[in-house]
Amino acid sequence: KAIASRIRGAVAGVQFDDFHKNSAKIIRSSVFGLDENHKIRNKFTFPANSLNITSIDIQSVEPVDQRTRDALQKSVQLAIEITTNS
Repeated sequence: KAIASRIRGAVAGVQFDDFHKNSAKIIRSSVFGLDENHKIRNKFTFPANSLNITSIDIQSVEPVDQRTRDALQKSVQLAIEITTNS
């Protein structure tokens, strides 16, 4: 839950277009954090049990909020219709 919360917090502060273009970088930086040179760190350690997270596998990116999911689906359908009718 801690990692998911970090990702949701980072994504909430980013515009849709920026997230769409840079989703992997945004997700990785939210999980691992940035060092003093603003580079993504190599690992994230849970202080409670010293568990180290060293990599993440982003399998899919989809909105949790149903309204956002519906709006995106409608937007995609409109774009397809416009492209098809052109």
